Amino acid sequence: MTRLPTPGSDAGAWGQILNDYLSTTHKQDGTLKDNVVGSAQLQDNAVTNVVIADDSVTESNLSPEVVDKLNTAGVSSVATLTGDITSPDLVDTLETDLKLNYAPVAGSNLTASGTNSWAEGGSTTASGNYSHAEGYDTTASGDRSHAEGLLTAASGFMSHAEGESTIASNSRAHAEGLFTTASGPNSHAEGNSTTASGFASHAEGTSTTASEFASHAEGHNTVANGGYSHAEGYQTTASSTGSHAEGYGTVASGGGSSHAEGYQTTASGSHSHTEGYGTRALVHASHAEGDSTTAGYAYTHAEGYSTTAFRLAESARGSGGTVQHAFIPASSGAASQSAPSHIAATGVITVPIHAGLTSGKVSVFTEDGAIRWDITFSANNNAATYATRDTGTVSILASVGTTATTYGTSAITWTVTGNSTGQVIITPSAAPPARRVWCELFQFGSLTQTKPA
Repeated sequence: MTRLPTPGSDAGAWGQILNDYLSTTHKQDGTLKDNVVGSAQLQDNAVTNVVIADDSVTESNLSPEVVDKLNTAGVSSVATLTGDITSPDLVDTLETDLKLNYAPVAGSNLTASGTNSWAEGGSTTASGNYSHAEGYDTTASGDRSHAEGLLTAASGFMSHAEGESTIASNSRAHAEGLFTTASGPNSHAEGNSTTASGFASHAEGTSTTASEFASHAEGHNTVANGGYSHAEGYQTTASSTGSHAEGYGTVASGGGSSHAEGYQTTASGSHSHTEGYGTRALVHASHAEGDSTTAGYAYTHAEGYSTTAFRLAESARGSGGTVQHAFIPASSGAASQSAPSHIAATGVITVPIHAGLTSGKVSVFTEDGAIRWDITFSANNNAATYATRDTGTVSILASVGTTATTYGTSAITWTVTGNSTGQVIITPSAAPPARRVWCELFQFGSLTQTKPA
């Protein structure tokens, strides 16, 4: 092993020992041998000495080629920053950049391109500002919209679509469930295959439609297409403003607040009302209830079974196939098929009757109620059906004209005849004073009546 000479010893060997020691690391010309400088020397797996001191090699000691390689290796671009790199500016910049332009790493095919938007799941797109899309193949394209679930789309401002294949396409619309669509502003569709297309409309259940302002459809296959209308139950339709249809197969189509309830009833007159089974209220403020009844003129009321009220303000009850009982006030004016009437100048009273047999009582009152005349009759209208009653000829089977207290200098008597347009004509012997007329009729079910369409 080479060593330095030891003072006081090594007599005669100093030169050889020193040459051996120096030749370990030096050449004959005094320069260092190749590969003799290292970072450390190990002995028994422990560092015995460090040859190069820490921080002693600087960039100025290296060749230009080495400096270039060190400065460029592994770097694709260098951003230029201003300010102190340790200040919050760098952190804020990076945080904002991540929020605006990058979706979470958990998922695939994500796009969050709107300001402060967020997309998560698979194949979701949040393109509206502050929008949120989650789930699979959902799209939130409206500002502040939210789409979640499967194949949902929220394209309206602040809209919300959730579930499967739902669409919220207008501002503040909300669609949830399966195949629902909320396309009206502030509308709400829920359930299965429902559509809310009116402003602030609401459709729920299955296959329901609410298409007008503030309309509401619920149940199955119901339609509320009138403003403020409401359809509920099964296959009901509320098609006029403020109308309400409920039950099974009912229709409320009369303009203004019509109401149909029960089974396959129709309220087609304004402010009309039907209830029961197969009933119809066809004209303004009419009402039909029971089974297969028809209120066919204004202010009429039909109840019972298969009864028909076709005269103005008539109330009909009973069974149209057996006996129908009707009460009708008469009005002043010319004869017509819509109402009993009396002519002020002559006092003649005209009463339209059904086809078939009729028994009637007509009461005449003076305005002060002091005098009353009662005229009774039975008649037959030979028209074939209800629908052709005004083409039949009426024959009088029996009649009684009642005399009364003398008015002025003579008593008034009444004559009853029939005409060829389905009417009973009651003629006074003299014109009574100011009066009111009331009719009570019994229709006998001698014909199978055909009700009005």
